[in-house]
Amino acid sequence: MTEIIWTAGAGRELQEVYEQLEDYHEGDGVTLLEDLERNLALLAAQPFMGGYFEKPTRKLLIGRRYGVIYSPENRGGCGSAGFCRSAPRLAATTQTY
Repeated sequence: MTEIIWTAGAGRELQEVYEQLEDYHEGDGVTLLEDLERNLALLAAQPFMGGYFEKPTRKLLIGRRYGVIYSPENRGGCGSAGFCRSAPRLAATTQTY
């Protein structure tokens, strides 16, 4: 199975969103992580399944408010991946849409 390599910014943002969801309603953060894990398993098997964000970068939506921005590698794998929220903003390694 293909390895997904997270950017440092993505890990921080995912942790922040998880904590916010858990603070709001216990269990919502866990639900997000379960949805993310399921979708990442699909992404690892089919790295070109996400729609284009900005070529060659792609996005995979997680629920209605979150997503993974990633770049598939030439050898068929998924290169670096960033977790993002829906609020419009741009960071060095994690992008939102």
